[in-house]
Amino acid sequence: MRLRTLRGVAGLFAGVVLLLVAVSGYAQGNLGAISGTVTDSTGSVVAGASVAITNQATGVTVQVVTDERGFYSREGIPTGQYKIDVKAQGFQERVTEGLQIDPGQRRANNVTLAVGANTQNITVTADAVQINTETSESGGTLSSKQIENLMVNGRDRG
Repeated sequence: MRLRTLRGVAGLFAGVVLLLVAVSGYAQGNLGAISGTVTDSTGSVVAGASVAITNQATGVTVQVVTDERGFYSREGIPTGQYKIDVKAQGFQERVTEGLQIDPGQRRANNVTLAVGANTQNITVTADAVQINTETSESGGTLSSKQIENLMVNGRDRG
């Protein structure tokens, strides 16, 4: 009787662990990350810069501050297009718009600030395709048409 109870408890525990892993994997699969380094025109890092990361579809903004190495990072952000607004005392504001984050993607967005008054700003529109030089990770989204056109070994196309 005791062995049967132990097996039942072990089975229940394994089921709960599998459920937690599945939910965690699903949540991470729909999220991405943005990180980068903020420097000035001489290449020196800008510590304490304010970085506002705004989802352009929802308007939700997350604020982060660069560390002593000028580095900022935000993990676990939903997919979509983002606007990055960087401000620091004694520098012109720098805005990058249209930065696309896809599921599982870690996007680098390094920013160079020009010396100037805070009332001046520079707006940059992100390129549609950018290469991630931070990691070797790869991610993306396939359309249903792309999936239909995949060549599958042994698949009859007739």
